[in-house]
Amino acid sequence: MEHVATTGIISVNLYEKSRILSTSWNTCETAEEYITGIKDFHSLYWQVKPRHTLWHNQNCGFDIPPDLQAWTDVFLNVSAIKAGFDGKVAILVGDNMLHLLSLANLFEEGTANVTSRFFRHTEEALAWLEKKSPLQPIAPPSIKVKSLEDGRSEISLEINSEALNEYIFLLNRLLKSSIFKMSHAEQFAKLSAREKEVFQLIVRGCTNPVIAKSLFISIDTVKTHRKNIMQKLRCRNVQELLQYAIFVQV
Repeated sequence: MEHVATTGIISVNLYEKSRILSTSWNTCETAEEYITGIKDFHSLYWQVKPRHTLWHNQNCGFDIPPDLQAWTDVFLNVSAIKAGFDGKVAILVGDNMLHLLSLANLFEEGTANVTSRFFRHTEEALAWLEKKSPLQPIAPPSIKVKSLEDGRSEISLEINSEALNEYIFLLNRLLKSSIFKMSHAEQFAKLSAREKEVFQLIVRGCTNPVIAKSLFISIDTVKTHRKNIMQKLRCRNVQELLQYAIFVQV
């Protein structure tokens, strides 16, 4: 393995035979350190032009906010894809779950079509990057619930290493859904009982004539309910409206 460079924020090495660029965070606790590290990597990436990239994020505790996620996607991922990068990105994880979920969200919400995967061990990551190890079927997790003080509970999952990537993305979606539900519950409560009935049929994909027939109302009345629902939930289109589906049984 060839040493490429060490900055105050990251250390970079190259697996010459497989052309894997391996980057370790020496520190990453603030937005300034994160941005500096990404810019340092960006410069080194274009010097090396690797086939794949491997990130050691065990020492990175920074929870990447949405604005920096979008910046990273454009500055790093999109630019690499446009220049012809079609390799894989492997990320070795540490214990900071918020950092991992922010990374998962970066890849899931980003516009760059990057093939990424999370790993716990370097050997697993390298085997995946070098196509030496087929992915194993995901086994059911072992779930434990523990009661804590002050009415709180703790849920723990024990999973096989092969399932780590899938559960990180699942947890990210669950967290986003939970945050959305808590922050928009008051708005959804403003809907009348009839509007909630119409809303439930909308998110099921029903057309205005079908809704009218199901609720024994006119199509014009359905259109009025649709308009009021959109206004009360502050939605500009149906895609935004569908985010509220978590409030009903579909």
